[in-house]
Amino acid sequence: MRTLEISKDFTLDDIRKIRDYSYYRRNEIGNEAYEQEAREDYLKGMAMLNHIKSQKARLSNHA
Repeated sequence: MRTLEISKDFTLDDIRKIRDYSYYRRNEIGNEAYEQEAREDYLKGMAMLNHIKSQKARLSNHA
């Protein structure tokens, strides 16, 4: 399976790439493994977002 590459401008083509990647990835590893992988990716993304928010809040408090 190839890796998913998204452009820095995030275009409509990138949305198609994500959809295609998800479809082929699910077929490759199966539904249960795909759901677990998606859940783990979601939690990683939320952790990053919360970290960025807390950094931004700290910077705002020091200004």
